[in-house]
Amino acid sequence: GDVATFDVSERHSETSVSASDLDKKHLLFRARGHSVMRYNYGLMNPPAEIESIYARSGYIHPIWSPSGRIVSNDFPENHKHHHGIWFPWTGTVFEGREVDFWNSGKGQGKVECTGVDGFVEGAVFAGFGSRHRFIDLTAPGSPKEALKESWKVKVYPHTDYFLGDFRSVQECAGPSPLKLKKYRYGGFGFRGSGQWEGIDGCEYLTSEGRTRLNGHA
Repeated sequence: GDVATFDVSERHSETSVSASDLDKKHLLFRARGHSVMRYNYGLMNPPAEIESIYARSGYIHPIWSPSGRIVSNDFPENHKHHHGIWFPWTGTVFEGREVDFWNSGKGQGKVECTGVDGFVEGAVFAGFGSRHRFIDLTAPGSPKEALKESWKVKVYPHTDYFLGDFRSVQECAGPSPLKLKKYRYGGFGFRGSGQWEGIDGCEYLTSEGRTRLNGHA
């Protein structure tokens, strides 16, 4: 299989994009001294007012702009299951059971990080590889792994913006297929800053010219 792997590199004498392991729980990436993004491979517990079922690992937050503004959100009050950049499927069928990995509050499924394959840093880019698993919590007897996922993420510096490259490779965890039902959203997800909500002039645009209204799926 195509598994994301990185070897931990030595620091370059001219490291313009750096990576550091924080508290054995987060990977922080910085470009020319400015924070770019943080990958949370350890379990992140929600704020005290939010139920513990929403705890999550294996996602990216915060994401910063070059001016230092945070442009992502985590555990938003109106969508407690949203986490920066994360990758859960919504409508799935596994061994005849409907499992929703997106709406984690249902208790049907969850996605978790199972390991980090190291990180690199240097004059051109920084990045990491990690492994996740999708778990069916409704399986009879005990939870059952339905899908294996590997991430390969890179960060590039730029004077006016930061550039990120994201790759996910997924495969069935065993002989049982995970069927992905057609749904208007699910899979790769991005939760924008709470400061953007209800503000005139805030727009979403994809490379195909789609907006927030027709850009789902």
